[in-house]
Amino acid sequence: MVGVLLAVLAAIAVPRLTGNTRRSFDLAADQVADLLLMYAQRDAFGAKPIGLMKNERGWLMLVQLDIDASDERSGDWRIDPFVPPVKFPDEVDLSSVVVTADGQRLDIIGQPLSHTPGEDRPSVQVFMQSRDREYQTTIDLAPHALAPVRSDRRTGTPRRVAVDLDAAGRSREDW
Repeated sequence: MVGVLLAVLAAIAVPRLTGNTRRSFDLAADQVADLLLMYAQRDAFGAKPIGLMKNERGWLMLVQLDIDASDERSGDWRIDPFVPPVKFPDEVDLSSVVVTADGQRLDIIGQPLSHTPGEDRPSVQVFMQSRDREYQTTIDLAPHALAPVRSDRRTGTPRRVAVDLDAAGRSREDW
């Protein structure tokens, strides 16, 4: 009796635990997409130079150049107070988070991928994958787009398999 109860509990818990990796990865990818969306919005409608930067902990953040109009010297890059940094969960392999501009890989730790509003923006791409290498996603922001496009790839088993219901004799099944 105890064995049956444990088997039932395991059957309920295992799918939920294995789904956490996917959910955490998807949440992180959505946060990166939101960050790129704000990067595009600040570029299109803002007045200050903006940038994407990673800190030493691997967080991805939107930064603005704080320029004092009365001082001709360059300002300091400050985190945008309205856009929270992306703190990647343990499910994301930090070494796989790669930012490219116009196809060129960039090291943006401490030095941002910056852009001044009104100038041509590069094509920005962020690639990331899970620690177990099962999930991968690429988030693209085209030069004149106001929103990024996310494309996912699962390296494990495919999510869906096309089935010809007529050929399989299943066209008249109740759904």
